[in-house]
Amino acid sequence: MKLLTKLAVALVLVLGSLMLLAETVTAAPVQPDPTGLSVTTAPRLDPKGHPMAGQYLVVATLKTADGTAVENQPVSFYEQVQFIGQMRDALIGTATTDSTGTAVVAYQPVQTGVHTLVAHSAASAQYAQSATTSTLQVSQVVSPFPAVIEPLASVRAALTIGVALVVIVVWAFLIGLAVRAITGIRAGSEAMQPVE
Repeated sequence: MKLLTKLAVALVLVLGSLMLLAETVTAAPVQPDPTGLSVTTAPRLDPKGHPMAGQYLVVATLKTADGTAVENQPVSFYEQVQFIGQMRDALIGTATTDSTGTAVVAYQPVQTGVHTLVAHSAASAQYAQSATTSTLQVSQVVSPFPAVIEPLASVRAALTIGVALVVIVVWAFLIGLAVRAITGIRAGSEAMQPVE
């Protein structure tokens, strides 16, 4: 009986220790660090350092609440556009932050006016998600497709005039034949009438 009592007490102690250990292990989960995201735009420069017309760089900077740069985090860039009567986010591109917490994508708008840009950093195990918007006033755009010279563009105008002249000549010939046929039929019918 004493042995059973000792075993029961030992079992209760072991179970109590396991429950205490389980409570310690399942303590509150670690919260990811909050992050702050800022976004700016700058003109895109050519190799000589001159601004390229209608082209921009969208620059996002990701930092923690204490100002530490967040590196190796993907940042997605969007433009808010109206599509089928609703505002939607159109993806511009995605970039990964460098050691300074900066991610950059090139942006070439297709319309002038005010553009709303959105930068979004998804949540990870270590960092919370973050998003921010910025506006950009665009006064000049460049077509994303280069101008292509149409083959035979100079011939096209002359060809149109030439075809029109041929059609006019053919119709004039056909009308002339019809007039001759009608006058010939009339002259023939008059010649065949009996003389009185």
